[in-house]
Amino acid sequence: MIFQHTWEQVLAGTKTQTRRIAKGASPPWRVGRSYAVQPGRGKHAVGRILVTAVRRGPLGRLSAGDVRAEGYASRAQFEAT
Repeated sequence: MIFQHTWEQVLAGTKTQTRRIAKGASPPWRVGRSYAVQPGRGKHAVGRILVTAVRRGPLGRLSAGDVRAEGYASRAQFEAT
């Protein structure tokens, strides 16, 4: 998975949740599987993450806890990226 701007937060454990635009019937990520953390497309992996849950939902339902789990201090900061 590519975490161009947040890979350091992922490795530090301050980013524990990620939203992705999912096209199609089911997302390609599977619960229980690990994926490489890449700081950019074509870059070498710098770590691995384990997917523990996959959910679908609109961004409008993003809670304050979700924003923190995404690695941001505020919803405005999250939306600016």
